[in-house]
Amino acid sequence: MRKRHVLTAMFSVALALGLVFIGCGDKGSGDPTSPGGTDPTYSISLSQTGTHTFPAAAPGYGTQTALSVIITNTGDQATGALTAVLSGANSGSFTLSTAGISSIAVSGTGSFTVVPNTGLEAGTYTATVTVSGGNGITASFVVSFAVTLDPFYGINLNVTGTHTFTAATVGYGAQTAKSVTITNTGNQATGALTAALSGANSGSFTLSTAAISSIAVSGTGSFTVVPNTGLEAGTYTATVTVSDGNGITASFDVSFAVTLDPVYGINLDIIGTHTFTAATVGYGAQTEKSVTITNTGNQTTGALTAVLSGTNSASFTLSTAGISSIAVGGADSFTVVPKTGLAAGTYIAIVTVSGGNGMTASFNISFTVNPVGTAKVIYAWVDEHEIVTSDTTATLSRGGANNSLIITVTGSGYSNYQWSLNGGDIAGTAGTTSYTFSSAGHGNGKYTIGLRLKKDNAWYSTQITITVTN
Repeated sequence: MRKRHVLTAMFSVALALGLVFIGCGDKGSGDPTSPGGTDPTYSISLSQTGTHTFPAAAPGYGTQTALSVIITNTGDQATGALTAVLSGANSGSFTLSTAGISSIAVSGTGSFTVVPNTGLEAGTYTATVTVSGGNGITASFVVSFAVTLDPFYGINLNVTGTHTFTAATVGYGAQTAKSVTITNTGNQATGALTAALSGANSGSFTLSTAAISSIAVSGTGSFTVVPNTGLEAGTYTATVTVSDGNGITASFDVSFAVTLDPVYGINLDIIGTHTFTAATVGYGAQTEKSVTITNTGNQTTGALTAVLSGTNSASFTLSTAGISSIAVGGADSFTVVPKTGLAAGTYIAIVTVSGGNGMTASFNISFTVNPVGTAKVIYAWVDEHEIVTSDTTATLSRGGANNSLIITVTGSGYSNYQWSLNGGDIAGTAGTTSYTFSSAGHGNGKYTIGLRLKKDNAWYSTQITITVTN
C-alpha cells in the first residue's frame, strides 16, 4: 500500500512538470512534427513538359492564344513563393502572365500563362520557361513559335532567251550538251519538276532527264540538252520548259543549224556598168557611188580586197582597199568616185572585190568629161548585151555656147550603125560611128536621137533625149 501511494505521487508531479509524452512519434526520430517521423519533401510538377510549339503564323499576325500552365505541389510541404522566368536567345519574344506565384499547399495547384509576342518578323523563336522556389524546387519546359512568309514558289534557269549551238555540217558527230541549272527562288521546296521539249523540231534534241527531284529553298538542280546526231541540212529550233504543279514554269529556246559543205560567195549590188553623171572640164568633186557587198555563202568571207583595173583605173578612187570578213548573211560597203581634174574624154575602169576560196565579183564604171565650148559629147558602147551611154539627156541652147551635141560610139567589134531622129532614120548616117545634132534649125522642144548598133550578129538600141531652149 505504501509503494502504490509513492508511484501515484511521482506520476502526478511529472504531469505537472510536462515531463511525460504520450504518442509523440517514433522513439528514434527526434522530430515531433513529421507524420510517422520522415524528412519533409518539396517538389512541383508542370502540366507542360518537353516543348510546346505554338501554331505558326504569317507576318502581320494578331494576338496568339496563350498556353495555360498548371503547377501542382507534389511534395509534402507547402511550396513557399515560386518564380516563373523566361530564358534563352528569344526570351524577349514571349510574355508570361506573371512572374510570381504564391505558395501552393500540399497537393494544391497554381497557374500562369505564356504567349508569343505580336509583331515578330519571319523566323523561328524558342525560349525556356522555368518555375522555381526555395528548397530546390524547379521545373521547366520549352516554347517555340514560327513566323512564316506566305508560300511562294519560283525557279530561275541560268539559260534565257535562245541558246544557239555551234553550227555543224552534214555528217557531224556528237555535239556538246548544254548544262542547265535550276535555282529555287521561292520560299518553299519546289516539289518534283518536269523538263519537256516542245515546238516543231522538239524531236531533234534530247534532254538528259525529264524528271527533276524537289529542290530545297535556295537550292539547285540541273539537266542537259543536246542536238541529236544525223540531222539533215537545215535549222532546228525547240523550246525547253521546266514546270511543276505549284504554278512554277520557266523556259528558253534552243537552235541548231546543220549546213552543207562550205560555200563561199559574195554579191555586189551593182552589175554591168555604173555610169557617173557626165561633167564639164573644170568640174568639182563628184558624188561617190556606194557599193554593198553581201555574203551569199554559208561561211564567213574572210578578209576581202577591192581593186581598180583597166586603162583608166587611175582616174577613180576607192574609199578602201581592205574589207573585213563578212558574216554569213551579212553585208559591208565601200565607195568609188571619179577623181577631179580629168581632161575631156570618157574614162572606164573595172572594180573587183575578191577574197580567198575563189570569191570574186566585179562591175564596170564610166565617167565622161565634156569639153568646154559649143559641143556636148555623149559616148555610147555595148556592154553586157545592151548599149551604155555616158548620159541619156542633153540640153542645148539655140543662142548660147552649148548649141550642139556629139554622140560618139566607142569600142570595137561593131558591124553596123544606124541613127534616127524622132523615130525616123537619118539619111546618110548608116555605118557612121558618130552623129552631131545642132540646135540650129530646130525650134524649142524635145527631140529623140535613136542609135542602133550591130555586134556579134545582134542588134542593140538606145535613145537620147535632147531639149532645145532659147
